[in-house]
Amino acid sequence: MMNMKIKLVSILMLLLGILPVYSRHISFRMKGTFQHGCARMPSITRVGADYENGTMTVNIQKYSGLVWVYIKDVSENVIKLAAANINEKGMVEVDISNLDSGDYTIDVVLEDRTYTGKLVLLAQ
Repeated sequence: MMNMKIKLVSILMLLLGILPVYSRHISFRMKGTFQHGCARMPSITRVGADYENGTMTVNIQKYSGLVWVYIKDVSENVIKLAAANINEKGMVEVDISNLDSGDYTIDVVLEDRTYTGKLVLLAQ
C-alpha cells in the first residue's frame, strides 16, 4: 500500500513538472547591424522579453544607463511607453493587459543602439 502511494505521488509530480509554462518569449534583433557596408562588432548587451498574465518583462544584461521601451501598433503609433535606469542588469515591466489582439512592434532603445522585436497578441 505504501509503495503504491509513492508511485502515485511520483507520477503526479512528474505530470506537474511537464505541464507547459505560459510565459511566452519575445526575440529581439539589434537594428543597424551593418555599418558602412560591413558587419558591426557584436554587442555584449543582451536584451530579451517574456510576457504572461498581461505583463511584458524586458530583461537587459551587461548594460548600464537609461532604457526606453516602446510598444507600437501596425501603423507605428506608440501605444505604450516605459523607461528605467539599469545598472549592469535589470528589467522593465510594461502592463499590456489592455492591448487588443494583433501585431505589435517592441523597440528597446539604449543609449547607442535599438533592439526590435515582434509581439503577437491573440484573442482570448
